Amino acid sequence: MMTDKVIETKDLVAGYGKMVILHGIDFYVTRQEIVTIVGPNGSGKSTLLKAILGIARVLKGKVYYEGKDITNERLDKISKMGVGYVPQTNNVFTNLTVKENLEMGAYTIKDKKEVERRMEEVLDIFPDLRGRLKQLAGSLSGGERQMLAMARALMAKPKVMLLDEPTAALSPKYVDLVLNKIKEIRDSGVTIILVEQNARKGLEIADRGYVLVTGKVAYTGPAREILEHPEIGKLYLGLK
Repeated sequence: MMTDKVIETKDLVAGYGKMVILHGIDFYVTRQEIVTIVGPNGSGKSTLLKAILGIARVLKGKVYYEGKDITNERLDKISKMGVGYVPQTNNVFTNLTVKENLEMGAYTIKDKKEVERRMEEVLDIFPDLRGRLKQLAGSLSGGERQMLAMARALMAKPKVMLLDEPTAALSPKYVDLVLNKIKEIRDSGVTIILVEQNARKGLEIADRGYVLVTGKVAYTGPAREILEHPEIGKLYLGLK
């Protein structure tokens, strides 16, 4: 069954062990959309990504990918279906070079020429990495590492990318750079689900947004609407 919804959750209840974090989340993203998930610390934003990916345990409800039930499926299987994931921390191999990191992103591809072709495409989006290919990833700045993590995820040619707080602890210059790159990735045909602590910046590049509060959807709608809503911004997002 083909559907315009790339990823969808229905009545999702999820958490870790016996601790329930998400309480009945209905969520979806359609093709080539950027959907940004915002909300206070501890509201369940990252857990929603992890529940989609089978990392957090789904206790009730369903997760669908292109109409197919993938609830509690293994992360490696979900990755092979075309779902890329960039975690907030430990998202590059620090003891490998930039080039080796990119190659790791295409580890399932046996054709070396295809790997080289993909690397060229990825380096066109992230030209700053071109001069750093022989450099160890551990010597990169925080912003450069984030670029590398996204570039590596792109090597697998995902249909959808889940990004967990990609601008956390970055300088203002790199915050804008990373968010602009996310728009470029979307424009190349990839659907984006973005968890972002910087609510204003994250919503400014999004088509739609979800505001999570204590594991529930407090509000969802066009990103612009959330940004301009007088109450939501003040109550939940620290916007003036």
